Amino acid sequence: MVRRLLLLMVVGAAGCSGLIGLRDDYYDAPASLEAGAPDAGDDGPTSPSPDGPLADAPVDSTTDAPPDLDAAPYHLIEDAASWAAVSPSATSRFFSGAVSDGHYLYCVPQRATSGYSGVVLRYDLTASFTLPGSWTTFDIASVSAAAKGFSGGAFDGRYIYFAPDAAAANHGNMTRYDTTLPVSDAASWEIYDVYAAGLAAGAGELRGYDGAIFDGRYVYYAPQSSESAPSSIRTTFMGRVLRFDTQAPFSSWASWTVFDTTQLDVGALGYTGGIFDGRYLFLVPNATAVAARYDTTLPFSDTTSWSTFSLAAVHPSAAGFFGGTYDGRFLYFMPNHLVGVSQESSITVRYDTTHAFANATSWTALDLLNVEPSLGRGFVTGVFDGRYVYYSPFYGGVVLRFDPRGDFANADSGAWSRFATTSLQANAHDFGSSLWDGHYVYFVPLGPNPVFVRFDAKDPPWAAPSPIQRSTFF
Repeated sequence: MVRRLLLLMVVGAAGCSGLIGLRDDYYDAPASLEAGAPDAGDDGPTSPSPDGPLADAPVDSTTDAPPDLDAAPYHLIEDAASWAAVSPSATSRFFSGAVSDGHYLYCVPQRATSGYSGVVLRYDLTASFTLPGSWTTFDIASVSAAAKGFSGGAFDGRYIYFAPDAAAANHGNMTRYDTTLPVSDAASWEIYDVYAAGLAAGAGELRGYDGAIFDGRYVYYAPQSSESAPSSIRTTFMGRVLRFDTQAPFSSWASWTVFDTTQLDVGALGYTGGIFDGRYLFLVPNATAVAARYDTTLPFSDTTSWSTFSLAAVHPSAAGFFGGTYDGRFLYFMPNHLVGVSQESSITVRYDTTHAFANATSWTALDLLNVEPSLGRGFVTGVFDGRYVYYSPFYGGVVLRFDPRGDFANADSGAWSRFATTSLQANAHDFGSSLWDGHYVYFVPLGPNPVFVRFDAKDPPWAAPSPIQRSTFF
């Protein structure tokens, strides 16, 4: 059996999710993939180019043996004693993403009870989950009045990045926080209006992003829509992926690059979140069925560095996803809502990264109503805890958990399990983010109910990964 040590640096969107950590890849992988070789059917170099993320990237290169998953004390998801719920304050709601720097969990602000919000909620991971004193807030709008309405975020080892989505109008106020400085100090925050800079440079409307992804050097922003309207009723979408070089000044247009995925396919637009698997950046399709992939070892602006694939070839309803996650071999896209359809979606898909991207046989679809007949639809983001994959529910309040060593396509195989968070509190539902910190899986509210939920996934926890190994799944 091949054992690989992976850095799971992934992103989140309206819900971002997941801490990234080291894990034991318990799948047999083709030897051709061991040295970073391209998957079947791909051409290209096996070593990073100067434009790729590994050039001068400060990625941890540890080669210590990963833990034995079979001996790991993972808890049963059905055990109510492993769950906890808390409402830090009556106004702690409407968050669209979660990011961790290893010490704190940051909730990405999107809306308020009325209008949009810039109030970041921060939880001290070393403190009691249920004590109000473990939670603090800071309003980014106190630094810049336009800095509100974000969706997704990422951490690069020092800075936390917030992806600008919706405010009075969708905006392009790129925002980051220096985690080495006090969160309540305005000088700790930097805001750059990339929308105005892009217009001046003739780069188009750079606003309305859902999710940020870090690959070891660059932060990528997943393009959704520049339309000034709630996501549920938007009708126009965009494909302008934005990339920031973390080794360059934040507030300089020269540090930013744009690539329009509609150059590849007119349907390659309207994404919600992305995933990085160590080489490829995947954009999760929301508005259409067209997934996009970028080979980060190749030049960003070169169309040959990119691939697209329509998931309609896998299932006719394979669209409307909201974030995803990665388990070391497979990608999972979380079903949320099809554009123009009133009913939430229940079709999830999984991609085997050891096989060709643009081949329908590399993908598997499953109707989650076969797993959870009443509430198996409408999820936002997912998270991987080193062994299990979690589907974070926006509608309903039933968390689904899948064991990747089981049969994904067989709802009755025993690989699927579930827990109703509403059994903890009646209003513990409508989550928009999930994140794993090496011990607990957190579910952060996107809806109107200010209830945060935590699951004790593994005790004792894994040793804390290095800061560079943390980002978000959105």
